[in-house]
Amino acid sequence: MNKEILNDVPINQLVPYENNYLDHKDNIIHVKNSIKDFGYNKVSIGIDEKGELLYGHCTLQALKELDYENVPMVLEIKGLTEEQKKAFRIADNESARKAEIIMEKLDIEMQYINIDMKQYGLDIMKPLDLDSQAEDFSDLAKEFTDKHGDPALKEKFWMFIELQDNQEFEYFKEKIGKSTGREIDKEKLLLCIK
Repeated sequence: MNKEILNDVPINQLVPYENNYLDHKDNIIHVKNSIKDFGYNKVSIGIDEKGELLYGHCTLQALKELDYENVPMVLEIKGLTEEQKKAFRIADNESARKAEIIMEKLDIEMQYINIDMKQYGLDIMKPLDLDSQAEDFSDLAKEFTDKHGDPALKEKFWMFIELQDNQEFEYFKEKIGKSTGREIDKEKLLLCIK
């Protein structure tokens, strides 16, 4: 297998694979935003000897919508069999999608970013700093306690919260569980998952 980086490839010479099984209608805007804001800075498109895409369908479409005439960097991969090409396309798509976010490390990064990361596809709540925000909730907590009694003295305390997915639940469970000293049971927590 031989590989070569090609520079300034005319965009109309790049051929999407006709059986690409991923639909990028929901994430192409994120790729376009990233290219607009940070530039095209990595080899995001790979082709075979015929110019047919092995990976980078969403990037190619984003570049077309951004009126690129040439793609600055394209990786040409030669020597794969047709079976290997099909397997490589699937492996490239699926290996990235199985990654799991380590919330503690993301929290550290997000502390230094004031940019709205949803425009690039990160749709996770910014972490709550429960200690610093406790004062903000003191009036609400007092009103709740006056009306319903001290929740710490109750055997059961129900809470309704909207979470995006299971990952947000795990984050919520860890942070709230630690601060309250209570185990949060997923079966008993009512979730409204978008």
